[in-house]
Amino acid sequence: MVATDLPDEAERDRVFRPALVDARTFDANVEVSNLNMRQLDDATLRGFDLCWSSGVITQMRSMAEASEAITKAMDVLRPGGLAVHTADLAFAEDTPFSPVGDMSCSRPFFEKLAEQLNGMGHEVLPLSFDLGDHPLDRYVDMEPYAVEGLEAWSSLWAENGDAPHLKLYSGGQLRTSFVLIVRARG
Repeated sequence: MVATDLPDEAERDRVFRPALVDARTFDANVEVSNLNMRQLDDATLRGFDLCWSSGVITQMRSMAEASEAITKAMDVLRPGGLAVHTADLAFAEDTPFSPVGDMSCSRPFFEKLAEQLNGMGHEVLPLSFDLGDHPLDRYVDMEPYAVEGLEAWSSLWAENGDAPHLKLYSGGQLRTSFVLIVRARG
């Protein structure tokens, strides 16, 4: 396993979870790398069963760059391997909420990307844009948020594994998490 986009070995603790695996097993099986998702051209990064990115898309500078990164990530997988990408979904159909480093993608972005990936011989699992019908699905956090900033979120998550909201209203748009799952061709 390779954990990427981490600046140095000191960041190992950001991905190590003692509740899941002991330190010795983790250190024997996980390589921490500063490889950037924008540059997945290292020939040694091939043949993986799974490629998972969490929020990487939101850090891209444009929709084109996000699309290219996801498409290139398919190269690291063995035939039949899975790519799982989490991203922010903006419910507005026309324009994504996209300040640099906090980009949300719209439904048309994911639909176009799915069409492109399927056209390349990969299999995008069915996309769902369902807002949900549970009472908590109707809750939308509004500014000012109860928790502000990545450090505060990380702290809250580390303490009890609980996020304060499923959907939020930011920059004039409703946003939530979205998962894109793709099986590599072959």
